[in-house]
Parts: sequence; structure tokens; C-alpha cells
Amino acid sequence: MAPRIPRGYAEYHKPVQEIMEGQRPSLAALGNLLPAPWLPVYRIDKVHDDALVIPAGTIVGRINATDHANAYAAVTASLRTSFLVPANAGTGEYTVTYSQNDIDYLIPDADAYPTVVAATGASDLSIEAVKPLGIATQDLYASHMSATWTNYERQHMVTFLSYGYVIMVPVMTASEASLQIGDLVQVEDQDEVADL
Repeated sequence: MAPRIPRGYAEYHKPVQEIMEGQRPSLAALGNLLPAPWLPVYRIDKVHDDALVIPAGTIVGRINATDHANAYAAVTASLRTSFLVPANAGTGEYTVTYSQNDIDYLIPDADAYPTVVAATGASDLSIEAVKPLGIATQDLYASHMSATWTNYERQHMVTFLSYGYVIMVPVMTASEASLQIGDLVQVEDQDEVADL
């Protein structure tokens, strides 16, 4: 009889691997630094049956009242805090697109916070350019769950690599394939991924 793998414990490889330990900033003065509550689900954690909204290896930044007035006002103005979102410096705006998982896991709608997403499709809210702060080293859970259920606390405060790190990432674009040792790496337009 073949060995059985318990549900949710199958092997899973993150799309980034940290080779040497880097610096993780202490941002305690900002309060609990968590993903924006209206971010869409990208995968379901089968062990805990919870929604993950930012995959490990994602370059992240913070929304703020000055540069992201609409996104900030959508939720954070009342909380007086900034949230993590995928960085997109220099790549223009992006919109949030919801799926059935967002409805099932009660993700708040970016267009009508704190109302739960009612239908699949793109939101009207556009996220302006977000400067990168670092790379998420772990999958990040939906932050709205701790506000929805008072006895829930999956990730109290998340961390990300910000300096002195060595990582391995998969080649996704033609320009990434041409990288050489010692090259300076920065966030680029994700539209190039669709061309491969």
C-alpha cells in the first residue's frame, strides 16, 4: 500500500528561495503591517482552509494617503495605517480582479469596503504606482480575517526581505533570462510576462 499524504501537506515549493539570510526591517511604529484587506485570493491554504493573498517572492510596497489616495481611502483612512500591496513602480496602475474564491472567503470589495465581494470581475479601483520595499518571504494570509473573527490571528505582523539578501527566482521574462552575475535588478513591467 502506498503511503498517504495528509490533506494539505503535499510538497509545495515557493517561487523564491532565500540563499542567505537578509535584513528584515522593524516597522513596529507603523502598527501591524499586513496585506490590504481587499486584495484578491491567489491560492487557498489547504491545511488551514484560509485565503492567501500575496505569494512568497512578490515584491511588495505600502499604500499611503499621499500617493494612493483612492486605495488608502478605500479602507485605511479610518484605520490610520498603511497596508502592503504588490509593488508596481514605473508600471502604471493596476486593478484588482476578483474570482469565486473571493466571494467564498468573504474578501471585502475594494469598491465598497467593508462590503464583501458580490460578483467576480475587475474592480473600479485602480492602484497607482507603489514603490518596492522588499520581497515577501512567506505566503501572506488575507488580513480581513482577524477583523471578521475576533478569535482569529493567523499572521500578527508580516516580514519581508529589504536589504542584503540573496535569492533564487524563476526566469519569467526575456530580460530576466539575460541577467548576469552582478547586474542590478529592479521591478519591471509585468506585461512582458504575457509575451513569453
